[in-house]
Amino acid sequence: MAEYSIIADISKYLIGLLREKMCPELISLPAQIEIADPGDKDQDYILGLFLYHIEEEKNVALPRYQPAGQDALQQSPKPYRLHYMFFINNASRAGLKAEDAQKIIGRAAQVLGDRTEVWPDMLQPWLEVTEPPVILSQDKISLEEKFHIWQAVNQPYRVCLFYQAAPVLISSENYRKISRVTEASFAVGHAKEGRRSG
Repeated sequence: MAEYSIIADISKYLIGLLREKMCPELISLPAQIEIADPGDKDQDYILGLFLYHIEEEKNVALPRYQPAGQDALQQSPKPYRLHYMFFINNASRAGLKAEDAQKIIGRAAQVLGDRTEVWPDMLQPWLEVTEPPVILSQDKISLEEKFHIWQAVNQPYRVCLFYQAAPVLISSENYRKISRVTEASFAVGHAKEGRRSG
């Protein structure tokens, strides 16, 4: 099961994907696409990825425990949903025109729209069990909710992309020892037959 670093691994994967598909055509340097907080000032990047909310995923049903070797059970992983914002950094020294910013946002939407699945074992190759893919999809939130997010980081609203990723399974460190049956005894008896009527 995926370790706790899977959240950071997904963010790094998305950044790597955008760098691969957008540099140098629209953004000259890969370092100008970053995991960032829009509230931070004096950061010189162009396209930022902001993980602004994590919640437990309620639509995934898992058993309480799963087998872990011959003599133990491990508590099942917790599923989470990640909420991302992809935004243009207005403080960048690149001095983007509004048209250039729209091209960057449009290309990012195209790249993310073409890649809807992320496989945990691709991010954490040591996983022994194949886990379900993390599905990346547009986060359909209202304009009012978007304004609230920008207000939370003390920044004026600007057009950006909102995406969600789920289910993200994070393993548990809780184990239970179990004892295996090593001996078994069986008693065999014969039932008496009833008399046949004549």
